[in-house]
Amino acid sequence: MESYLGIALLLLPAVNAVSQVTYNVQEKQEVGSTVGNVKADAGFSAQYDSSELAMLRFSILPGNGGRKDGSRFFSIVKNTGILRLASVIDRDILCFTKPECPMSFDVAVAPREFLQIITVHINVLDLNDHIPVFSETSAQLAIPESSPVGTTFSLPAAQDQDGVDFSIVAYTIEPQLSEFEIRAEPNTMEAMNLDLVIRESLDRESTQRYAFTVTAIDGGNPPQIGTMDVEIIVTDANDNIPVFDESMYVVEIPEDTMVQSRLINIHAADRDDGANAVITYGFTSSTSSFYGNTFEIDEDSGDIILLQQLDRETEAEYELTVTAKDGGSNGRMVTADVVIRVADVNDNQPDISLNTLTDDGLAQVSEAEDAGAFVALLTVDDPDLAQNGNVVCSLNSREFSLQLMRENKYTIVTREKLDRETEASYVIEVRCHDNGSPMLTSQETIVIKVLDANDNPPSFTVPSYRVQILENNFPGSFILQVNATDPDLGASGKVSYRLKNDFNSLFRINTETGKIVTRVSLNHEMSSSLELVVEAFDQGEPALASTATIFIDILDVNDEIPMFPQAAPTFIFEENSPIGSEVGFLEAMDPDSPPFNEIKYSVAALDNKGLIFDVDEDSGRITSRLVLDREQQSVYYLQASAGNPGAPAMTSTVTITIYVSDQNDNAPQIDFPTVSNSTIYMSNKVLRDDFITQIRAHDVDTGENAKLDYSIVQQDGSQQDKLKVDSSTGAVYLNTDLSRIEYEQYFFKAVVSDRGEPSHSSQMFFTVVVDATLPPPGTILDDSKEKGQQDEANRNTNLTVVIIVVAVSIVFIIVLVVAIVFVVCKSKHDKHRERPMKIEQFQGKPQIFYEVKNNETKGGTLSNRAAFALENTADLHQNIFRGEGSHQSNDYVEQQVTYKPDVIPQKHQRSKAKMSSFKEPDDCGSDENSSSGDVSNADSGRGGSEEAPRAEYNPYATTSPSQRMPPCSSDHNNTLPLPPRANRPVSRGDAGSPEVPSASIRPGMRTIKLRDKYERQREHDSPDRRCFSLLNQHLASTSMDRSPSKGHIDMSGSHIV
Repeated sequence: MESYLGIALLLLPAVNAVSQVTYNVQEKQEVGSTVGNVKADAGFSAQYDSSELAMLRFSILPGNGGRKDGSRFFSIVKNTGILRLASVIDRDILCFTKPECPMSFDVAVAPREFLQIITVHINVLDLNDHIPVFSETSAQLAIPESSPVGTTFSLPAAQDQDGVDFSIVAYTIEPQLSEFEIRAEPNTMEAMNLDLVIRESLDRESTQRYAFTVTAIDGGNPPQIGTMDVEIIVTDANDNIPVFDESMYVVEIPEDTMVQSRLINIHAADRDDGANAVITYGFTSSTSSFYGNTFEIDEDSGDIILLQQLDRETEAEYELTVTAKDGGSNGRMVTADVVIRVADVNDNQPDISLNTLTDDGLAQVSEAEDAGAFVALLTVDDPDLAQNGNVVCSLNSREFSLQLMRENKYTIVTREKLDRETEASYVIEVRCHDNGSPMLTSQETIVIKVLDANDNPPSFTVPSYRVQILENNFPGSFILQVNATDPDLGASGKVSYRLKNDFNSLFRINTETGKIVTRVSLNHEMSSSLELVVEAFDQGEPALASTATIFIDILDVNDEIPMFPQAAPTFIFEENSPIGSEVGFLEAMDPDSPPFNEIKYSVAALDNKGLIFDVDEDSGRITSRLVLDREQQSVYYLQASAGNPGAPAMTSTVTITIYVSDQNDNAPQIDFPTVSNSTIYMSNKVLRDDFITQIRAHDVDTGENAKLDYSIVQQDGSQQDKLKVDSSTGAVYLNTDLSRIEYEQYFFKAVVSDRGEPSHSSQMFFTVVVDATLPPPGTILDDSKEKGQQDEANRNTNLTVVIIVVAVSIVFIIVLVVAIVFVVCKSKHDKHRERPMKIEQFQGKPQIFYEVKNNETKGGTLSNRAAFALENTADLHQNIFRGEGSHQSNDYVEQQVTYKPDVIPQKHQRSKAKMSSFKEPDDCGSDENSSSGDVSNADSGRGGSEEAPRAEYNPYATTSPSQRMPPCSSDHNNTLPLPPRANRPVSRGDAGSPEVPSASIRPGMRTIKLRDKYERQREHDSPDRRCFSLLNQHLASTSMDRSPSKGHIDMSGSHIV
């Protein structure tokens, strides 16, 4: 980081006046260190605005080369005015022994209209960079023992080359001696003289020798020191010191004094006799070090002799320190100061310095400038004094004149406006002389060049150009070369080129030759033509310019692939549309120009079914080749291609999807009732709003076309609807009271309509047979079972609550309870392995009776009988084998049975066919356990009102060994189905069958749960399971596997409710 080395003390200048700035610079700073900012410190910001300040240029004017000339030590940044060190300044060499070290130089401010001279004063500050140095590292003195107290003896003083502030300030001795002390007295020429003073009388017999160290301390912080070892020998003595005639000698000599001249004689006397009175003269070590090459002193006579030529302008005064030492054994020495002043003689001619304030140093002026235009700055310097340095200058020209700025500084300006065409340059002579005697004269020849005014803009050979280039060119491709000329001279006539309208990213122009090439590969699709504006401009001030237009036509090549705007186009096409119907249009885009953007279309099938669609290769219109049926195939995939006729041709492909939309072209298909299954039997005990059956249908169409509405039309013309149907689900419910009907047939028409436009419908006739001999579903024959069932239900409920509470509390207790329940249930199962079941005939219909024993009822065992009416042998068979309504993943299967006590009249006699307890598997297939019975079957295919013939059905009767009931098997784990009620939820069996609500439980009816325990090992021997399997297999073999075509009864065509 640059830092200022001094503080500027400045006077604010007026325009065209001289101002001054002063900086303090510490010695030995690095080259390039910032001293100050002349531009800021001279107060220019108060004179000029920001634009004018930016125009200022600064330069250091050369000096006379003297000691105080600081121009050689500094440099200045031309446009900012920042002053920096150009070389290292050593103050100790430049201004040795001087309390101050000043220097100065001048700074010129350009351009001409802002011309000023700034004088910069520099004070060089000292550093404590030298340590005190004794001329001798050790000294020996012989001091007579008779020397009185207070006698002084000179010691070699230390020399510090730093300035006054850091020179030697004190001396000390170590160790401290009571006999001696050090006394340092100021000296005019040096810091101080060093004397050894006797404080006590010496006794040679007691002490012949003393040794100590003298330390010199300078004024730095921290101080620096130098040491010298001193040895004192006590002798007889030389008790008088030499004494100079004068304490200071001053002499003035002209600067042209000849070398080897004797300048002054220095004399000292010693009152001793003999050798003690012989004086030897010399210079101190510091004087010898700095001025030993210029002066010498005769050690015998004391004459100071000049050794080299003097120059007052370099050094006007010399300050020397001489010594006088007697010849005694103790060699006592004293010093004196000698000042030699150099008198001036007129030995210097005026020194003329020209500064044109131009980069090349040439004097020049523009023909466009008015009179008084600045040409050059003239500085004349004569280092002589008085009249010898008083200089007068003149100029031998009519076109130019000198204007005095201040003493010895002039400006050369024009007297009138110049004309370059008349005179291109001028040679003038500047003459300067001093007023010394003899007069000395100097002259300087100046060549002034008249600059051409920039009054002619460049001119193109043609005002516009047109060129063609193929797209996809290589970067750097040549376009054309433009040419413009300018009749002006120099920079004003030098023509350069540049692009004007922001096409530098695409093109590059050689600024000197006008050659234009491409930077990038051009793209016709982005722009087929461009207009470049080329500007030719000269280098004049101000620059003049002209422009030309270049029209560039970018020719097309087939480099673009036709592209589909969609990655996967889709179309929707209506089924049953005639051949040739429009599906849609393929659209691809090719950014090329004609003929490369003419696109041809084609399609290909992506399956092996052949091409079903055509496409017009020009328009892209897709049409059908066949009449499509959505129900056969709803979606088609094609590969579409788009290509152009270029060479080579460019082609792109895309997969298109054609969805066939639905038409309402299919009527609903009724799944139930059907021609072969259209009769429903029901008991007159069925209640109003009970669920009867469900009309089932489907439609192969989709959407609204597949949504169905159901309705029933009663065929007997009755005003009262016996049935009602849910129009959305097809569920059929009883809508009247049947309790007074013993036997009756009703004929209905089921109508199913879709919601398409136009709507399609289908119908099917069905018959409902009401038979009072049929029991209601879920009849319970034994009243005594109610209490046991209720107790069982209560116990189950309590157990459930206990299990839930315990499960939330502790899992371990749950496991324990489950284990306990398992053990209890196992014990009950072992105790009641024989659970009798029998199938009896009730009014010609097969009934299942299942006896439940409850040993937990207080007061003894209750034997309850649950009767199940066969609703539909097909449904029964299906439900038994499918296990609908059961939860086969649990240990228990619970069936909800709704019953009403005493619903079966006593007058109806049951068949004596009874199934025993089947303790052994072989007993299950016994012929003795079968009986005959009747079952009614209606011909569902007639659809009329004629009563269907009844057929007696004995589920246990067999006609052959193959029809006998098979032995009980343990492979089936099924439960008996329950007939659904109108508002009771029923599990959906088939995916297409809606839920059928069941009827609510009415007062007077009770609900029990039958629990069958399934134990995997014990169930193989369970007579209950074997008998259920026996029933299932027997029903399947005798009713489900027979068809009417073979003369057997088909139970699948009837419903028994």
